[in-house]
Amino acid sequence: SGSVIHIDRANPRQAIEGYVEGMHKQGTRDIYLDLNGHGSDAGIFFGATVDAPNLSGKELASIIQKYPDTKFYISTIACDGGGLRGEMMNLVKNSEIKDRLYIFLQAKPYEINQEGRVDTGGELPDIYSSYYNMLFMKFLNEPKPEGGQRTFGEALRATDLEVQKYINV
Repeated sequence: SGSVIHIDRANPRQAIEGYVEGMHKQGTRDIYLDLNGHGSDAGIFFGATVDAPNLSGKELASIIQKYPDTKFYISTIACDGGGLRGEMMNLVKNSEIKDRLYIFLQAKPYEINQEGRVDTGGELPDIYSSYYNMLFMKFLNEPKPEGGQRTFGEALRATDLEVQKYINV
């Protein structure tokens, strides 16, 4: 079970921590957090500017450490990975945490993520998703040239290579 968390713009950490605590009290031991916001190496920003309330990798790490019996699956579309890579890499060095933390950063630490647009016949193409998401879905669903379907990992690798043709910073 789970639900969408609408981040309180004043305190994203408190909103996420409250959600995790509530799910933990209900007996949930697998927590999936899909953190959608802008990003920089300083964190994930839940608003349009770097002045918006944010969540740093260090804050997220402290939440994860509070629940030693829980697995965390974390995903973000934030540019620069929302600064999570370094802090999460430090966490997985701990043998008690490494088997219960899974993180997927759409935008690699050295690149931005960009909205994908689809031509729907209007004056401007409509915002659809990130290029990464659109290409990932394509590679998951399209058969390989030699036949058969790609594995999840193969689709991720193909997406990483393809997206670099469109977005390069």
